[in-house]
Amino acid sequence: MSESLYRISLDLHETHSQACLNVKRTDSYRAIIATLMEGGKPYRIENGCSAYFTAKKPDGKFIYNDCIIADNKIIYEITKQTTAVVGITECEIALYNIDGKMITSPSFSILVDTKVYNGEEIVSSDEVLFVENLIAKTREVEYKLENGEFKGDKGDPGPKGDKGDKGETGDKGEQGEKGEPGEKGDKGDKGDKGETGEKGEQGEKGEPGEKGDKGDKGDKGEAGEKGEQGEQGIQGASGVYIGSGEMPDGYNVQIDPNGNAVNLATEEFVREEIIQYTTEKTDYAINTAKSYTDKQIGDINSVIEAVNTKLATLVEVGGDSL
Repeated sequence: MSESLYRISLDLHETHSQACLNVKRTDSYRAIIATLMEGGKPYRIENGCSAYFTAKKPDGKFIYNDCIIADNKIIYEITKQTTAVVGITECEIALYNIDGKMITSPSFSILVDTKVYNGEEIVSSDEVLFVENLIAKTREVEYKLENGEFKGDKGDPGPKGDKGDKGETGDKGEQGEKGEPGEKGDKGDKGDKGETGEKGEQGEKGEPGEKGDKGDKGDKGEAGEKGEQGEQGIQGASGVYIGSGEMPDGYNVQIDPNGNAVNLATEEFVREEIIQYTTEKTDYAINTAKSYTDKQIGDINSVIEAVNTKLATLVEVGGDSL
């Protein structure tokens, strides 16, 4: 069986009776849970306060019992003396703070009704459980004092004793379980630059890479400066001898001091000279044409002119034989 609860609200700004509770005579398994209000808003009960249920029964007897304060509410357990007399019992709740100051709630009523069968006769009397509980607590305190269950006030600390000898080191305890990793901390400031380490040994030579693609042809460089003239070469065996007397070996044409041709080359010699010189200069012109650009065609023409000049000279020198 669960206890029957009456939940009421009492506004401290009002004075008229604000609730009426119906209870059967001598019922004692009922409780009143009162919430104090202040102008429609909950009144806050400070720590250290005490509350008492006060009532006047229809026969003029009084009730003055203590209550429980919990969760800003006042709880009163209805006793048999509270409902001992049929009729209307006028009730109030007195609230005291730690300094003894009091606030009294608005009144409320308990309407006590008769039972069909009343197997227990209760004689109405004044009930002051607060005083009875206080006397019981006082006797309990006296009993504990007599039996030394209460300690006196803490005394002043004594002088500090000499330091004792160091005890032996105890056995190493077992390693505890690994804790869970903590949250990642904030990134620290950048540290100072460290000293340069020693130079490491040279690594092994890597394999050569693949050959790259051929690059674009570069622009033609500027022409170099003209070189100095070389030393005169040794005269060839097929030269012209100028002088009188017999023409030495190795010469093909002799001119006397008066400018007259004395000995001329034979037709066969002139023809061989023309063929050899023409072949050499033609090959040179062809090879030059292969390696030079259109801008250097003028060089090739110069070669051709040189060939023609040489031919004309040979023809002029050996004209009669040809």
